Amino acid sequence: MSYRIAIIGGGPSALFTVYQLSRRELDGLSIDIYEQSSCLGYGMPYGPSGAGHEHWSNVSSDEVPPLPESLKDWIASLPDSDMHAFGMDKSAFHEKQVVPRLLLGQYLHAQFTKVIHVERNRGIPIRVRLNNRVCDISYSCGSQKFHVICSEPPGQTFDSVIICTGHVWPKSTENGCEGFFESPYPPSKLEKTFNHPVALKGSSLTAIDAALTLSKANGKYSRVGRRLQYQRNAESTEFQLNMFSLGHFPSVRFHIDQPMMETNDTLSDESIQKHKTDNNGFISLDFLFERNFKRLLMLRDNLRYRAVMDKNVEEFCQWVTASRMEFDPFALLKADYLQAEKSIHFQESIVWKELVTVLNATLNEPAKYFSAEDYLRFKNMLVPLISDIIGQIPQSSAEHLLALHEAGVLALAVTSNDSKVEVIDNHEIRYAYTTKSGICKHQTFKTFVDCTGQVPLGHKDLPFRSLLEDVDIGSAAVRFRASSTAIESRNINSIAVRTYDNSIFYLMVGGVAITDSFQLVLSDGRVFDNCFITAVPFISGFNPDYSGLDICHNAAVLIAEKIESVLTNP
Repeated sequence: MSYRIAIIGGGPSALFTVYQLSRRELDGLSIDIYEQSSCLGYGMPYGPSGAGHEHWSNVSSDEVPPLPESLKDWIASLPDSDMHAFGMDKSAFHEKQVVPRLLLGQYLHAQFTKVIHVERNRGIPIRVRLNNRVCDISYSCGSQKFHVICSEPPGQTFDSVIICTGHVWPKSTENGCEGFFESPYPPSKLEKTFNHPVALKGSSLTAIDAALTLSKANGKYSRVGRRLQYQRNAESTEFQLNMFSLGHFPSVRFHIDQPMMETNDTLSDESIQKHKTDNNGFISLDFLFERNFKRLLMLRDNLRYRAVMDKNVEEFCQWVTASRMEFDPFALLKADYLQAEKSIHFQESIVWKELVTVLNATLNEPAKYFSAEDYLRFKNMLVPLISDIIGQIPQSSAEHLLALHEAGVLALAVTSNDSKVEVIDNHEIRYAYTTKSGICKHQTFKTFVDCTGQVPLGHKDLPFRSLLEDVDIGSAAVRFRASSTAIESRNINSIAVRTYDNSIFYLMVGGVAITDSFQLVLSDGRVFDNCFITAVPFISGFNPDYSGLDICHNAAVLIAEKIESVLTNP
């Protein structure tokens, strides 16, 4: 049986998919990889489109999912000069150490090259189409084939398509206003002199990326003893970074005993399925919180467990958030940094933070089975806390932020969620916001960078117009348990709600509907069997934690299993 697969996008998600397919040694398979850049493996986060030398990953060698070589072994094979270019000592590298994102990108590229080489030697045709953007995809219901049209003709026909296009950073206002940036990517656009205050919306890892790029272009870091210091360039004496955020900085990366993907103490798939069956088809957020967080906390840190044993999801989130919001943002950042430094030095995990990360991983796939009521609780209460705890700022980045603040260059204002940005005459940006104490303020800037991260996109934003015309792709939605809650959410909170027969109500959660195997779902509920999608902006409704190499790996395993079943059971 001959089976042709087109993989659209050649970043980490494509790498893990090809590797998982290669491990199954499937006969009759052929793969075409379309990548619009000149290199495989990098994707946005780990190549020049998303990182500079100043940007570090928050992934250690033992946290990288299986590939032909571990990151540690690959680094051991490099010339010393390659590591020196990143300011690193190869002889001192260990499996718990993080690396610059560009170096991690080189590793992923090397692994992709190795996987392709192995497969070609096994006789599997793999065609790599670099500098080749896919312009459109059409689908024939009669032949059940896809036709891929790209910037370098001719088009090709395939049995299956896997959309791995990654991040999308739309540009609308940015193109019409010189100082307005809708994302900090690629970082090269921020690598210039800004002799004036710059506004950054957000304080997540995306905002930290922007701060590091801007500060490097407008000043110099130096070390006096163990202390890192920052000084503005002579032509950037007025350079200032003003962050505006709903909260503080994420936590700083600490020591983790076991990689997250090797945690075996969480609920089994069988237990979750039984719970779902017994719960009218829903998976309960409270059930997962009790079993995949509080139960594990009791086993590993009983003292902290006793402090939260009687708290539900909302109470736990409010308790943690309140304790962190008591601190000045930079005082909290320094405390987190020192705590993480101690954790790494003594190789002792911060158990409750590690278990929040585990909880997050175990909520990702079941989220599509939450009731709408639980989904709203999850998004409104748990997601902000999880983002705060699992952001894991690399130690180096935290040190640079503290140096910027101590130099009087970086400030952070905690605001409400009603901030507004207005472009004035295409050369000034007015930023209006409400402070934590309820005071309304506004400031005017020449430069503004939106650092709130990837915006979720719906199926109508898919760039493949013919596919949208040929099949009716469904939108991600979860059902309300109670119609009264749905009506209240729609009328009072202006939340997107769809109703069927005026009796069944669904919460529209953004993005496309997908199965557990990342197959697209049509609007009538049928599974679009041979069309898979792992593209970040389009799956965030049903897979809220859609970033990271572990997510790429998990999706690849499920996709490869599904394709294997097609080839072995035609």
